[in-house]
Amino acid sequence: MHKFFKTAKSHLAHFWLIFGIFIFNILDAVLTIRAIKNGAHELNPVMRFFLEINFFTFFIAKLSIVSFCLCIFWKLRDNKFCRISVFFCFLIYLLLTIYHFYMLIFYF
Repeated sequence: MHKFFKTAKSHLAHFWLIFGIFIFNILDAVLTIRAIKNGAHELNPVMRFFLEINFFTFFIAKLSIVSFCLCIFWKLRDNKFCRISVFFCFLIYLLLTIYHFYMLIFYF
């Protein structure tokens, strides 16, 4: 019974990290579009391709690709490497969001 609660607690933490990544992804998409409108350039060649089509396609593609990956992360939640990867993805998105806000405040 103790292992059940430990596993449930671990899954809850994993869920909140995945949810955070999802929210950061939406913020990243919105802030990227705003930065592009202010003269910035997209460095990711895949996302640049979608941006060249239009902003809506970029937004849908970004949400779809990352959401698909997050579903895989949830499916593999018992895998230790997956849990570590989710944590690092969360940190990377957190830093990226901070960078976006910094750029918008000081440069745009």
